[in-house]
Amino acid sequence: MKITAIHFSQLENLINNQIDTLSGQLSEYFSRYQRNTGDWQKRFRWDLLYSIPYLERAAWFDEVYKYANDDHIDTALRKITKEYFDA
Repeated sequence: MKITAIHFSQLENLINNQIDTLSGQLSEYFSRYQRNTGDWQKRFRWDLLYSIPYLERAAWFDEVYKYANDDHIDTALRKITKEYFDA
């Protein structure tokens, strides 16, 4: 994973805070995404990231895109959200 430990930690905090915000809706989201074809888990990860308010995620993206790309971000997202898909 190319994302630095600091940026990974920041992303993990952003995602976990958003999951806490959406906690009552996660089961609805999972069932909606599972009905879709293709890689619904990847779609869920990225939709979750983009559901974080812009001002909270913009600075993080600005720094990370200086050295990483979407593949690296997806690897980090996969690691952060793994527990939700392994249940």
